[in-house]
Amino acid sequence: MTVRQDGRAVEASGEEQVARSLGTQVDEVVLDIDYAIIRHFSQHLYGSPNKAIEELVANSFDAFATSAYVYVPGDQVRDRVLVWDNGTSMDVAGLKALWVIARSPKGETAERIASVGGRTRKLIGKFGIGKLASYAVGSRVSHLCRLDGRNLLVGIDYRDVTTDLNDQEPGSRYVAPILELSDVEASAWIDGAFAGPSKARQALADAPTYTIAVVDELRDDVGLPPGRLAWVLGNAMPLRPDFRVWVNDAEVEPRLGRGAAIKWDLSNASLRHAVETAWSEGVTAGRVAGDLTFAGANGSGARPTAEFPNLGRVSAEVSIFVNTLQRPNETRDERSYGFFVMIRDRLLNVDDEKLYLADPSFGTFYRTQFVIHADSLDDNLLAGRDRLREDARTAELAALQQGMYRAARAEIERQDAVQDAGLPYISLLPTASRDLYRDPLTTLILRESPTGAPDFDFQEPHVTREDLAEDQPVSVLSLATNGFQVNVAHPFFAALREQLGTGATAEKAMRAFDALAVSERLLEGFLFDMGIAEAQVARILNWRDGLLRALGARYRDTADDVIAEVRNASFRGRAAFETALARLFSLMGFVATRKGGSGDEDVLVIGPTGVTATRFIVEGKGSKNPVPNDKAEISGAAAHAGTAGAQLAIVVAREFVGFKGGDDPAILVECRSVSSADRTVSIVDVETIIDLYHAVRRFSYPLEVIVPVLAVIEGPADKRARIAVLASPVDNFDYKALLEELWRRQQQEASGDAVPFRHVWQTTYKDGGLSLEDFEAKLVALDTLSGGLMRLETAREVTTLLQSPQIISEAVRRNLGE
Repeated sequence: MTVRQDGRAVEASGEEQVARSLGTQVDEVVLDIDYAIIRHFSQHLYGSPNKAIEELVANSFDAFATSAYVYVPGDQVRDRVLVWDNGTSMDVAGLKALWVIARSPKGETAERIASVGGRTRKLIGKFGIGKLASYAVGSRVSHLCRLDGRNLLVGIDYRDVTTDLNDQEPGSRYVAPILELSDVEASAWIDGAFAGPSKARQALADAPTYTIAVVDELRDDVGLPPGRLAWVLGNAMPLRPDFRVWVNDAEVEPRLGRGAAIKWDLSNASLRHAVETAWSEGVTAGRVAGDLTFAGANGSGARPTAEFPNLGRVSAEVSIFVNTLQRPNETRDERSYGFFVMIRDRLLNVDDEKLYLADPSFGTFYRTQFVIHADSLDDNLLAGRDRLREDARTAELAALQQGMYRAARAEIERQDAVQDAGLPYISLLPTASRDLYRDPLTTLILRESPTGAPDFDFQEPHVTREDLAEDQPVSVLSLATNGFQVNVAHPFFAALREQLGTGATAEKAMRAFDALAVSERLLEGFLFDMGIAEAQVARILNWRDGLLRALGARYRDTADDVIAEVRNASFRGRAAFETALARLFSLMGFVATRKGGSGDEDVLVIGPTGVTATRFIVEGKGSKNPVPNDKAEISGAAAHAGTAGAQLAIVVAREFVGFKGGDDPAILVECRSVSSADRTVSIVDVETIIDLYHAVRRFSYPLEVIVPVLAVIEGPADKRARIAVLASPVDNFDYKALLEELWRRQQQEASGDAVPFRHVWQTTYKDGGLSLEDFEAKLVALDTLSGGLMRLETAREVTTLLQSPQIISEAVRRNLGE
């Protein structure tokens, strides 16, 4: 029934007439909200029908129910969803408050903790919009409540709300009667809701208090498999001895942690160490700040926790399984692997297994459950209860996730290394050789500890696998563990593991790699033992590490496959595009890591040149349509660059809006406005990045040549033209004259030594409009095309011709195919 301010009434619907024939109206519920808001909340916040039903069960928990029976179409009910619980239920005032939108009486309770009969619960609801979730399932929702000997019934038909609140008449409001039913009438109404026998009818019919929520007139596109719903509730709800849930009369069992081979909490030293390491990295990068402390370990009996500056006190558990938890054809809301972030004992991320974690190694990820209890995130919850407002708390959560994942990955690597009894670890190291092993190792130990390490076992050193972070060396000497740690996060190790898998034969190969990784540290000790200066040793080792990273990138990905993936992913979503871009930059010689968590840069790229490493970020904007200025998020890219300590941010998209007219596009204006002497934001389209890769591959341009080209703020066409010069470096350029000039200087003022090429540019080419960067790029190309007849040292800005200009010119022509 609809009542307007003028007092006129509209005829009640047929369902309301049937309901009214059962009882007597004692009050009414007023729904004073625009229908469009109802539709928006339900469709956008509760798009999953399982999520909507979870909201109904959450209400049961908040009502201190000990039992909640959920029915979806099956043997018990035919054409509806029914949730029956024995909670504290609602009287007339409670039913009226239930339908006050965007206001929840639960939020009025101190810290939203309530007590009933000596029991205490952290209340889940706080926004007052959870009841709108029913719209995602059906067109009508009814509540039958029993409290203080009274049976009260109210029903909301969203179709009538559509008519009544969108009829263009000012002052319209939807009113539904609250009916009081006798016990006989209530029993008849319940009988009509069921199509067959049910446990709820047997267990709750005589309960002094209960609430039955029925959603019917189900939407045609709603699928409600009971098994899937049980998975959702088993992972998402705070199931415990005083709160049990059944779905179609089958009890839901908590899923997390069951059958795990290893279970850790924050008392575990490896887990705590990994979290501390991730926190320290976050502090260094400026993503988090402050101190992290731990409590409740070392036999204190208290629950182990970590105390974060903003996230507060958090508990966490890791469960590791022998086999994958991923099941064939499972949906995201059926998963039992990945992260489970609990806020007030209710799961936040039902359908997001990674949350703030960058793309993991899924072989590890599918074998692990990570459970985090962080009640302070309740203040960050957005209305859908599955997303968070991002701030310092979420940044700290991301660091915790990273540490937990690293600990699990390292442990799984260790377990896999020893799981096959037929493959005992056999050291491949030449431990009996003083020259190859003992002397360089002794040098390393003395550099670590001037007093030596008397307990170090030279004959049988411990070689373990640890996650030491992607930017760390392939192995390190560890006096704490009396051996060496092989870095499983190194790109070369990761590429081998990805290609070889985890079988017995693969493990034999990986153990050979362990020995090769240790040999990198022995080489370091040998170089120091020879008396080579520390700076020179660092340069050699950086070169070696860069080579291993390049080998790993090329072993993992072929260029054609990566380029095809970049193109394809540019039409799709975020993660695939970011991952493809990271791989393409890796093939160019950079260390490129896909981050992609909320609040993080998409891809962090580092030019591994020692202490002068170039550091920039790449923000991928995958889209089917050209990306407009607001979607490019230029200001956000600048902020991410600042957080990452990067000098440059590059926004990459398939196509940008605004470059078909004559005016200066808004996106370039914003790039210039957010850029400064310390930081630049530029844009590049996908095809231009691919052109850059081809130029780098052909002419071996070093990283210090590539980055300035990317940093110029200009439109895609201008950027493509700039890179075309790199792709054809000697077109319209008299390289023979340059070679003659270099040869002349080498024979005269350089006196057979290397020629400083900056002076050549200043005196011969600068006034002609050729920039130093472009001049250097041409020298790099000539060095490559000369086939070894010319030596260029870009770091020292010098070059040497090893043959006459005529012979070098002939080599260049041959390599150009002329």
